[in-house]
Amino acid sequence: MSVAGFNKIWVLEWSSRQATFHIQTVDKMLTRNMETYLQRRNADSDWIVVAVAESRLECQTICQKLKAAFDAGDDFQQHRTGFGYK
Repeated sequence: MSVAGFNKIWVLEWSSRQATFHIQTVDKMLTRNMETYLQRRNADSDWIVVAVAESRLECQTICQKLKAAFDAGDDFQQHRTGFGYK
């Protein structure tokens, strides 16, 4: 499958350095990563994928839940099942 085949799968990314979330399609994320590699640039990015979803809206919903959990001081174990983890 080519990278273009991932244009309908969405990722929610988090940057601790910038203290912000970012939503994009998997194909855009992979294209950026490949460009970074092929241009031999240092990957000075701290973006990590925290969720994969079928739509931008689903990523936005997860993002809101994560922000609420963080603001409440909750830890991951308290929300595992709500985010689809066992």
